[in-house]
Amino acid sequence: MIEPAQRSAAKVFAVTYLLSWAIIVVVFPRFYAPYLVWENGEETARHFVHHEEAIRIYLAGAFVHGVGMIVLLTALYVLLRPVNRGMALCAAFSRVIYAVFWFIFILDMLGALRFLAAAGALRGFGPDGLAALAGAQLDAGRDAYYIGLAFNGLGSALFAWGAVSIAVHSAGSGAVGRFERCL
Repeated sequence: MIEPAQRSAAKVFAVTYLLSWAIIVVVFPRFYAPYLVWENGEETARHFVHHEEAIRIYLAGAFVHGVGMIVLLTALYVLLRPVNRGMALCAAFSRVIYAVFWFIFILDMLGALRFLAAAGALRGFGPDGLAALAGAQLDAGRDAYYIGLAFNGLGSALFAWGAVSIAVHSAGSGAVGRFERCL
């Protein structure tokens, strides 16, 4: 039986997923990717110096996407809690860890922009030194992002398993139900 909270969570999930996805699909290729040099944080930082406004627009979109991830994992938890509460909780916790690493990535990018601004005592490092510091900060943020992706994969797999379980239980004794009983 589908509860009213699950219906609401499904609607919230659908709207949030589409909006969050649309935002990141627009801001990444337009405001971040043109200035990104893969596996070279220092060169990326040099590109950021001349395009700080575009990077800040990307960061705003990335922040909204991160908030969307939190809303999505909450909606998925509400949807899948009746199937298996422990699995839904583990999946949600994995996605929370991914969201935390996503926000660490954003904070590291803001730190890199701060290095590039050369405020106060940082002026003594000169442009090349500041680019190196900012590049190291960007590399650390990228590492955090990739660590978070493993948790995102785990959470997504568990949520998918829960969704398949819902489909199996609603299918009853059909072929899918017999397959699930074999597992």
